[in-house]
Amino acid sequence: MKYFFKKIVWIVPVLAWIFFAFGCAHTPETRIAKNPELFERLTPEERESVKAGQVQIGYTPEMVFLALGEPDQKITRRTKEDELNVWIYQGRFVSTETVRVRDQFGVFRPVHPTLYLDRTVEHIYTKARVVFEDGRVISIEQAER
Repeated sequence: MKYFFKKIVWIVPVLAWIFFAFGCAHTPETRIAKNPELFERLTPEERESVKAGQVQIGYTPEMVFLALGEPDQKITRRTKEDELNVWIYQGRFVSTETVRVRDQFGVFRPVHPTLYLDRTVEHIYTKARVVFEDGRVISIEQAER
């Protein structure tokens, strides 16, 4: 058991570093560096907004990509009047909770000592929804989180 905890002590920081390193690889700065010609065509106000990862009404899909990156999901909304493209960006967070262990029937049994387990849950939520009409942003929905 001690060997297991010794191994965990060095694995957790390594995994955190890997997550941090790859998580930072997709920032507005890296997308701008890969698309300098597109970024140079923007106005100074648009450049500042894109660098900050913000989207404004009237932006093109290319500008939204520079600011927010590739969407997690693309959908098309068709109505009687028109067709809208919707880009959905998802956010994730992890929470941990301690739960009391149940038996195979889902019942708490009088076991001594009482067993508890830490359970980690990944939560996925809609962080932003960007709606395009005729190649321009007409609506932006952003989560408070």
